Amino acid sequence: MDSLSNNVSKIQDSLQSARERLSSLDATSKNTVAAEVAAVRTSLQNSLSKAQHAKLQMSSFLLLLENVEDPTTLNMAPQISWLARSLDGITASITQAEASADSALQSTMDCTYDVMDVGRDVEAQDDLLDECQSRAKELANQAESSLALSEQILAQTQKDASAKEEEIRIKTRQANEKRTRKAELDREISQKNGQIAETHRRRESKKGSAAAGLMLTGIGIMAAPFTAGASLGLAAAGAGFAGYKGVRVSDLKDEMVALQSRVSTLNTEISQDQQVISNLETEQRNLQNLVSQYQRDIASRRSTHQVYQKQIAEANRAENDITALKGVAEATISNINEVTSELQDVKECLDECSSLLQAKSVDLSTSATSVDWVVGVVGRCSRKFRVKEFERQKTLMQQVAEVLDKIEQEGQLLLSSQDMAFLDTKPWGDVKRPIVEENEAIPELIYVK
Repeated sequence: MDSLSNNVSKIQDSLQSARERLSSLDATSKNTVAAEVAAVRTSLQNSLSKAQHAKLQMSSFLLLLENVEDPTTLNMAPQISWLARSLDGITASITQAEASADSALQSTMDCTYDVMDVGRDVEAQDDLLDECQSRAKELANQAESSLALSEQILAQTQKDASAKEEEIRIKTRQANEKRTRKAELDREISQKNGQIAETHRRRESKKGSAAAGLMLTGIGIMAAPFTAGASLGLAAAGAGFAGYKGVRVSDLKDEMVALQSRVSTLNTEISQDQQVISNLETEQRNLQNLVSQYQRDIASRRSTHQVYQKQIAEANRAENDITALKGVAEATISNINEVTSELQDVKECLDECSSLLQAKSVDLSTSATSVDWVVGVVGRCSRKFRVKEFERQKTLMQQVAEVLDKIEQEGQLLLSSQDMAFLDTKPWGDVKRPIVEENEAIPELIYVK
């Protein structure tokens, strides 16, 4: 029981630790990724600011080119170099944004792994909890069965004790009835003894009367011839008186013997009944002791059953905690995946912008070399070649302007997106514009002498 309770307690401690870890991961990851996202925004804002400046400067410059009468007299090397430097600055800001996006992606990946680790720990605790729940239910069922059996035994024992008590009451009543009967017989014997004693006393006092009766008898017989039968009646009367007294005492003694025999029998029966009652009382006390023992046993089993039920309830609460933690972990990973997907979209967009800028940077570098060469040999180049080179440089600047326009559109789209899931941050556009360095103006037109 203690081992099971300790296991459930350890599981609850582990779940509390998992809950704290998830909470910490949620807060830490949000802060970390939010900081990286803020860095992406800042770098993106800088790049867009530079791109807008460069595009505006180029637009103005291209308008000036429309009014140039003789393009062969222009030296566009300063503008090409300026444009290359501007693209390098924009590329650097976008590269920095890419680095921050990469760092944010790494943070989301690390958070995902950490959350998955917590999820695996929760799964392991879930497996342990299943074992504990199974064991607790098994023990609870055993305790419930034992409790039911003990209650059945208690009920039967109480029934037996009640039956014994009833037997004791019946036997006690029968014994009391016999004692009452014996007392009545004792009184009858006493009365008989009194009657016999009274008879003896009267006999002694009437001896003279008896002698007189005999005398009357004799007289009556002798006088019979003279009294014509009257004397014979007198003689019979005297003889009957004497004989009646003798029979009375004998009957009383016989009745006393019969009564004493019945008393002796009752004494024996009373003694036997008393022994039976004593045995029944002993049995009844034993049954009462068993009742008390079973009641204590039932109380103990009920307490044990309640402990198992409490452990089952605690395990069920832990199961609910596990379900909740699994939900939190799954929701966290889902949110992280959404953020990761959005960051990957941002990264792809930045990569595309960076590739476009790098490609145009190469074109500008090549063009700058070509312009420098043309300027150096301007006297030896044909007019047609110089016009063609001018148009090529102009077209390149227009292409760069288109690239910058695309970058500006993509960047503005990113900055206007809503806030990301999983992050407690403001929408992309809902931030103060960063303070950036003052941008370099495009050089003025220079004519070749």
